[in-house]
Amino acid sequence: MPGTGGDLYLMSIDGAYPPKPLIATPAYEGSPHLSPDKRWLVYQSNESGQPEIYVRRYPELDRAWPVSEGGGVQVRWSPTGREMYYRGGGQMMAVAFDGAGTEPVLGRPTALFADAYDFGQGLSIPNYDVTRDGRFLMLQRAAQGGALRVVLNWTEELKRTLAQGGVR
Repeated sequence: MPGTGGDLYLMSIDGAYPPKPLIATPAYEGSPHLSPDKRWLVYQSNESGQPEIYVRRYPELDRAWPVSEGGGVQVRWSPTGREMYYRGGGQMMAVAFDGAGTEPVLGRPTALFADAYDFGQGLSIPNYDVTRDGRFLMLQRAAQGGALRVVLNWTEELKRTLAQGGVR
């Protein structure tokens, strides 16, 4: 949209309606993630002059509450929706969240562990996820480059290996 930065849009996967802007401001917005209960939208924006994490009621989107302190990118909800995780200041951060009321109750950002993991393709595209049991799925940065091996049809290879008596 003219006069805006990177905006957040709602899109129909099946093309039932054209893309509709959700948050369109002069700032850059990215990394949107809808809460598990579908009542809250968390995202990053540089409206303060640096990337920070914000949360809004969904679908109202009428007000933004700051989540991060001192910068934040690549935000994700916990599987329960009671915490948010983001990258900030070389740390993986967590913020407690209670969205039962009309305004969120946010905890203070807490460092979980040093963020020595691959950052991926930019500030707003998380390349990590949080499993149902609260563990993180991340890629370790290789000190001198590395290779990624992808095995296709591994079930066929497993069947052959087992038929030959297993791994010796």
